Amino acid sequence: MLLRFYEPQSGEVLLDGNDINSLNLHWLRNQIGYVSQEPVLFSMTIYENILLGTTKEVTHQDVIDAAKMANVHEFIVSLPQVRF
Repeated sequence: MLLRFYEPQSGEVLLDGNDINSLNLHWLRNQIGYVSQEPVLFSMTIYENILLGTTKEVTHQDVIDAAKMANVHEFIVSLPQVRF
């Protein structure tokens, strides 16, 4: 609801007291990191998948840190043929 993929049928969704429908959609979505419960990996490396959607420059360490924050780093490095 917060990302406005769906509109509420009743009531309202507030962000800092503001109805999210009054906020610029592009701005709103750029403020939120989103990982679905059923993530989809595109046909590229895990590293490249992590980089998808970023609009700023990131370092290799930034990507590793992101994987650690998502609790997937240990799984990634345990995979065969992975250089992370």
